[in-house]
This record gives sequence, C-alpha cells and structure tokens, in this order.
Amino acid sequence: MKQLSKESTNILTQMIGQMKGWCIKMDNSDGTYLPVFISLNYEDSDSKIFVVGHYYSEEGEIMAEPEMHFLYDERAGSFFPIYYRQDSLDVEQNSIIIVDGLILKVNMALQVDHTDFANLWLLNIKNQQNL
Repeated sequence: MKQLSKESTNILTQMIGQMKGWCIKMDNSDGTYLPVFISLNYEDSDSKIFVVGHYYSEEGEIMAEPEMHFLYDERAGSFFPIYYRQDSLDVEQNSIIIVDGLILKVNMALQVDHTDFANLWLLNIKNQQNL
C-alpha cells in the first residue's frame, strides 16, 4: 500500500493534533473556503481511522466535497488513504476494505490514486486553512 508523503503526513498529524476529543472543525479562512472537519472513526491497539472532509448543505442534505478516510498504522507512524467520496460527482470509492480491524481487500491501483490525490489535497488544505 502507498502511504502519504512526509509533508502530507506532517499536515495531517498537525490537524489531528488540534483535535480535542474525537473531532474538530477547522475554519481559518474567514469563509473563503469550506471548513475542514476531522474525526476519529475507528481505533484499536494498532491502528486508527480518521475522516477528513469538506461539507456543504444542499436541499437539506449534507454533501461531501470531498471526504477521505485515512488508516493510521501506529507501528509504522504512517497514513494510508482508504476511501474517497465526492457527492457532487456521485463518486464513492473504497480502495481498502476493513472489517473489525482486519484488512480484507486492497485495490492497489485505486489506493495509489487515492494517495496521489490526498497528497495534493492536504497541501491545498494547508494553504487554505493557513496551517
């Protein structure tokens, strides 16, 4: 599996470090950009899954623009993108299927695509949120 770049890992680690409890809303752009929401979705002794997303409301529905899930491997200190969703494009993709903390299936090509996108997206978030 392909992990996030060192710079993206640092950005995501910085955002997670600002969490108080299980989630945080970051909005340092004075409304110029969508806020970023980060939450802890899963945790066991070896790993965590974090959800990072931009969201907006359309006709009473919460829309992801986009949302990604990141598996954090405690032992390696690495993040692996595992899920991508963008409601405006009607896209939902699991590159890694995890059930009860066990990896059941990996789509390597898709997981590489998710990682490449996440590396760019996290740099954008860093700039947009003045991190």
